[in-house]
Amino acid sequence: TGEIKRMEVAGKNGIKINDNWKKQIETYGGLHVNGFPNMFITVGPQSPSVLGNMIFNGEAHIKKIAEIIEYMKINGYETVENTKEAEEEWMKLCEQVSGTFEMSNARNWYNKGNITRTVGQSMPFEGGNFLYIEEMLKRSPKALKFS
Repeated sequence: TGEIKRMEVAGKNGIKINDNWKKQIETYGGLHVNGFPNMFITVGPQSPSVLGNMIFNGEAHIKKIAEIIEYMKINGYETVENTKEAEEEWMKLCEQVSGTFEMSNARNWYNKGNITRTVGQSMPFEGGNFLYIEEMLKRSPKALKFS
């Protein structure tokens, strides 16, 4: 997350990722951020990332990104972006499964405790790889908009 913020990525209307994530970091599956079309993240916040095998998770994300780009190419689309609703629903799911690990209740970098000095938002998706994949497959057709 810090590396993404350090890049000072600008989305639609020039909004910076740092401003977008000032109150809370929100993504759709750790792959997309509403307001930042064509921006893909691998093993980002709200994905299983560090709670699973990073190589497996990274490869799975890269495969999904390649599938999206191929779909765009075949269908003549130039942009892809997740809907705000999809992001909000994903965040609700992340909240539902958070707390499944004891580390969620302690101040650490998994929940921004090293920054805020409080137990805050859980950064990785804590539901495990299988639930993550199941939920992404179920939600993705409605979550992404192409143009």
